[in-house]
Amino acid sequence: MLDRLRSLQAIHTGAATAKVDLEEMERQTEKMEAEIGEWRSALEKVEGLMVGVEEGIRGNVEVVGGLVRGVEERLASLAAGGNQEGGGGGGGESAEKGRWWGRKV
Repeated sequence: MLDRLRSLQAIHTGAATAKVDLEEMERQTEKMEAEIGEWRSALEKVEGLMVGVEEGIRGNVEVVGGLVRGVEERLASLAAGGNQEGGGGGGGESAEKGRWWGRKV
């Protein structure tokens, strides 16, 4: 009978330990779920910001592309026979600068 009681006590102690371990694992799981939710929320915010950045880059590429095309056209014009806008580039340069000055680059 005494052996049976000792055996039951060991089983009871093991069950209590298992219960404590299980409760700790449940707390850790809840904590990890909360952290995953925070990471997911932060990721969604970053993804939303990236859309805006991509749009800005696209706009900048278009502006820079236009500027490059303008420079290429001026270089082609110079290579084809010189500056037709008068007097060594003094007046023509400021007029060209005024065309794109103030654009978002």
